[in-house]
Amino acid sequence: MIESPMIEGAAIENTTMADAAAFVARFEAFWAAPSVEKMATILTSDVILIQPLAQPMHGLESACAEFQRLFRWLPDLRATVA
Repeated sequence: MIESPMIEGAAIENTTMADAAAFVARFEAFWAAPSVEKMATILTSDVILIQPLAQPMHGLESACAEFQRLFRWLPDLRATVA
């Protein structure tokens, strides 16, 4: 039996390969030209982001505020999905 992966105690169910591929495409497009205005294309309103050297971000509004500071500090920040 294959179990569903867990995120914060909730099983990821009914996720198809097409759903996953669509997310990867949105994630790649976002990081090619990131902006706070486009964050809702890759994050949900109840997102929790945890990263080194920063306080956890709870919710889209918190994530947008933190990334706005990051994008001001590093305005040319880009990423490539490999």
